[in-house]
Amino acid sequence: MIQADNAYEIGYLSRTHGLKGELILIMDVNDTDEYADIEVVYILQKNKYMPFFVEALRPKNHKEWIVKFEDIDNIEAATPIAKSKLYLSTEDLPQLDADGFYFHEIIGYTILDNNLGEIGKVSDVLEANDQYLLQFYNQNHECLLPLVDAFVLQVNKETKVVHTELPDGLLEIYTQK
Repeated sequence: MIQADNAYEIGYLSRTHGLKGELILIMDVNDTDEYADIEVVYILQKNKYMPFFVEALRPKNHKEWIVKFEDIDNIEAATPIAKSKLYLSTEDLPQLDADGFYFHEIIGYTILDNNLGEIGKVSDVLEANDQYLLQFYNQNHECLLPLVDAFVLQVNKETKVVHTELPDGLLEIYTQK
């Protein structure tokens, strides 16, 4: 059974699509193709994660998919769940390579820079202009670091440490205000 502690948000239903119960799903994941075969998603309704069984799922564009759920056969049935967030159980997430990680996994990890030492803890992973950013706080200032191989060298799940090498002056841009 999916609960708050093992629920992982994969996206949301932005609106209905057509008259036959289809909806537009916006996936908030790195690789949408990894989720092309999902069979069930969950929607939080009245403090319970309710299962919705996927009848059909097809891509509309890079981030949008058209989804049809079992037993939702018209726009009247689809409208109440439009704007809902969709969840999977963390147990149902696709397996990653040994050095791969899900963004939700690294929240709270210590950021250890090769030159500066400990600079903060990951507070969130944000998306801006098709780029992912690590959000952390240093000296009570919000800092953002592009989540690219040049800056984020390694994520160690055992020690819960993100190893980085910040470009010269990046931290000062945020802390010298």
